[in-house]
Amino acid sequence: MLCSLLGSLWIGALAAPPAAAVLLAAGDGSGNTGAPPNDPGWANVGLRESLSCVYLGNRWVLTANHAGFGDVVLGGISYTAVTGSKFRLQNPDATNADLQMFKIVEPPPLPALVVGALPPPAGAHVTLIGNGRNRGPATSFEGIPGWQWGAGHSLRWGTNQVDGLDTVLGTEAFAMTFDEAGLADEAQAVVGDSGGAVFHRTAGGSELVGILYARGTFEGQPGQTSFFGNESYAADLSVYRAQIVAHTSLPGCADGLDDDLDGLGDWPADPGCLDAADVSEEFGCSDGIDGDGDGWIDFPEDPGCASARDHYEQPGSAPALGPAGSAAAAVLLGLAGRRALARRRAALSGRAP
Repeated sequence: MLCSLLGSLWIGALAAPPAAAVLLAAGDGSGNTGAPPNDPGWANVGLRESLSCVYLGNRWVLTANHAGFGDVVLGGISYTAVTGSKFRLQNPDATNADLQMFKIVEPPPLPALVVGALPPPAGAHVTLIGNGRNRGPATSFEGIPGWQWGAGHSLRWGTNQVDGLDTVLGTEAFAMTFDEAGLADEAQAVVGDSGGAVFHRTAGGSELVGILYARGTFEGQPGQTSFFGNESYAADLSVYRAQIVAHTSLPGCADGLDDDLDGLGDWPADPGCLDAADVSEEFGCSDGIDGDGDGWIDFPEDPGCASARDHYEQPGSAPALGPAGSAAAAVLLGLAGRRALARRRAALSGRAP
């Protein structure tokens, strides 16, 4: 079995062209271009140029390292990568894995994902999501049925079963075989699917357990084809979870980065930071978040914003500040501000306030 990265480079004898994703065995292969049942995180999977990426939460994106650093597209909207934010994940022996994470400037309206603390067990059913080319005409290789890859690509999901754990191309991984007698939505990851997501549903809900990055093919298999017996490999995120959580949990005002690209980083240097625990370097009235939950967002739309540089979207009408009521009014405004900041932090981290 030859192993190749799902990107535009040579590995062994296999040429890997760009832009492809999960190939379905069922029907004409054109289905599954909308969110799957019991959606595990369809909208969190996006594009990193011709490859794939996954939005984790708190403005952090995870993808294969060979997908490269740069802007991403989520839900058809382009998000700017924060300069200097790339972090290469490492294996337990301190060598580099084919995984990277980096921040984006604007927070997309997406929930935070749960990264699995344990690898999916052998035999577990998992959901693969990635962007890619459509299935082409049927073909065969040494009597094994399969398909050529067709033109065009779409975000698509499919299913597979976990074979077991492995180390593939320098990354701790788990393998999945493309079986002729497989699941109803049996799928194979193909070139261009790098950075795509693998989800496993547990009793507690769906978890992100893997990032697609490589596939295994037969010796002599023609390029741009998939056959039953090919394998898909996903980085086992339980191995890298501590590194992922350490970065995604850092507040934006204490992460050592210039998150809003204004030339100033973190509290107290960045005036958009209220304190070191503030999750965003942007002012509350210009951060794209409905911080006070009133349905209005930022200055000048939100009547609770006097300017774009206000730290809070103040809910309701501000109390009048007269000589006799100044202290009480200040207390009310301070309480409203703390509540607005709490909602802002919850919105940016993906948690409910």
